[in-house]
Amino acid sequence: MTRLFGRRASRIPPADGDAGARYERAALWVAKHHGVLLAMLLAGSLASHLVALDSPPIPLFDEGGSYVPAGRAILAGLPDPNFEHPPLGKLAAAAGMAVLGDNPWGWRITAAITGTVGVLFTYRLGVAVWGSVGAGLLAASLLSVDLLWLAFSRMAMLDIFLAGPLVAALSLALDFHHRRSRWALTGSGLCLGLAAGAKWSAAWAFPPVLVLVWLSRRQDGRGPGRYAAPAALFAASAVGYLGVWIAYGLQTGQEVSQLALRHLQMINYQVVAGGREESLVANLLAPGRWLLNEPLVLASRGDATHWQLLMSNPLVFWPGVAAAIWVAVRVARKRSPAEMFLLASALILYLPWFALPRIKYFYYLLPVLPLLTVAAGGGLMRLLPRPGLPLTRPARYRLLLVAAHLGLALAFWVGAFPAVTGMWRR
Repeated sequence: MTRLFGRRASRIPPADGDAGARYERAALWVAKHHGVLLAMLLAGSLASHLVALDSPPIPLFDEGGSYVPAGRAILAGLPDPNFEHPPLGKLAAAAGMAVLGDNPWGWRITAAITGTVGVLFTYRLGVAVWGSVGAGLLAASLLSVDLLWLAFSRMAMLDIFLAGPLVAALSLALDFHHRRSRWALTGSGLCLGLAAGAKWSAAWAFPPVLVLVWLSRRQDGRGPGRYAAPAALFAASAVGYLGVWIAYGLQTGQEVSQLALRHLQMINYQVVAGGREESLVANLLAPGRWLLNEPLVLASRGDATHWQLLMSNPLVFWPGVAAAIWVAVRVARKRSPAEMFLLASALILYLPWFALPRIKYFYYLLPVLPLLTVAAGGGLMRLLPRPGLPLTRPARYRLLLVAAHLGLALAFWVGAFPAVTGMWRR
């Protein structure tokens, strides 16, 4: 039972009464079979990413304007014509086309797989933060029914290749904090490097990971070895990032000097030519408006009858924001390292957007979504009655509230699925 409820598990014998006994048996069953439930959840998530993956049948938004053409060029051994970002997402599109052909399935298959892997590491992050497989399952379930995560798990765009490796890096960093596993430390660094190989904004997550690793090693002693873990993190991150560029260089025949020039082009785009908001006020307000979860419609550049709705599931997003505030209050009182790490990671992936004078889209919040669902998963577990205690009327109301919330989130996801996956046409 401790595996399900973590530190909240009760040592009191099972409650009397039919309802309390049934709840106790259900909790024990979930604790025993959480691996099966996770496998079913991942299978369902992957299925939702794959069903009608060729809808819409033409590239939408930046799929057609940037990333599918870039994947085609890389597959043909030509330089990437899209110089704004590193090549990981475009290499992934090229790999999909190499296996499944130059068609919607080939463009998007690697995004579908990466989105599912992100759900897996959201579960692991939830377990690492809350010490509870129940919180991990709830966090992964909420991410699985989030509409923004669904949309980018079905698109040949870069953001899922940023968000997926990032949540993996954070999960593995917290695993290192708990268990001092060298494999977890190396994996965290590699995933940070891979995420930066998709978009440079992944670098924002490096400071909280580095601080967590440093503090973990300081707890073990103050000898020379305390520098080994941060150095290993730097080295693994460099290997992950350089590995992306080496793969790109080998595929396209680009030399080191040409790859260095590409970095200068990316710096120029990000700092100088990346576009601006209409005004200073608009620049400052844009990330704040993201919290409103305003729907955004993406259309094809060549056929406006094909369109796709972009928004987060409001029954996932807003409860996740509320849960993040709850975590902030808990951190101010308890200062749990895991919860501090979760909160710091979410803030550092969000707040810098206020300072950047460039055009900003709501979907730049995609890497934050897994962290919001982890916060929400922990909050929902706090609402569930403790097994072994009498199932009082307030406890039953809390149980019904959690069940109703999950059911309504799923219902909203089902209802919006056709619009989010581009099945409807004008």
